[in-house]
Amino acid sequence: MLSLWLGQLVWTTLPGWLVRLSLLWRPEGGLDEYMEVMKPLAVVLDILQGDKGVFLGVGLVLPLITRLKDLLNQRVYLHLGPIRDRVLEKIDKRFDKLFEDPWYLMAALTHPCFKAHWIKDRRSQEDAKLKLRQLIQDAAYSPVLEKSKTSLAEEFLVFDDIHPSGRPDDEVDRFLKDRDTSVGMLDNYPQIKALFIKYNTVIPTSAPVERPFSLAALILTIRRNKLSDSMLEMLIFFKIALNL
Repeated sequence: MLSLWLGQLVWTTLPGWLVRLSLLWRPEGGLDEYMEVMKPLAVVLDILQGDKGVFLGVGLVLPLITRLKDLLNQRVYLHLGPIRDRVLEKIDKRFDKLFEDPWYLMAALTHPCFKAHWIKDRRSQEDAKLKLRQLIQDAAYSPVLEKSKTSLAEEFLVFDDIHPSGRPDDEVDRFLKDRDTSVGMLDNYPQIKALFIKYNTVIPTSAPVERPFSLAALILTIRRNKLSDSMLEMLIFFKIALNL
């Protein structure tokens, strides 16, 4: 999972001796720079492992990685530049292929919190919009025939209808220009909503799934080891509901 890999990145790409040596050589600024390099990674981990805030879905991955790289590239580090470069190198090696995956792209593009704002390159943004429009057209205009209700001639003599140009584009443009970032705004865009549900059902981290297991360990103590499975399940869900 993304959060687990980023957590491992801090230790696998930043050898302890290199960090300590940098801080010893440059005590006047090394510690401050180290905190600045690590802060974006810590924030990303907090977002992925948190249970509040932005709606978690696969659409979170590409904007999150893009923002992480932007923050790491914001300034020139006088003492810890090689460490920052190493972190960026590992991020590119691990996640660059995801930016070419249409599933991750559509998940981010149909996410109300991100839409196309995270795509910096104008041409890439237009290409992404074109792919989204194509998906909507394929879903809206593909003929579905029921054999029980149509004759052989009717099934054979099927022609594509001429639809007014720009009709699917209208919903895409309105959605991408809408400033509302809540998930509820998808009710105004039924075709986008269908794609959002399809591509954002999967979550990018296992933290929400692991959290109930941690609650189970707190509930099923030595003094309560006779709880039945059904009672334990109800207590876990009640505990979760109290925190909502």
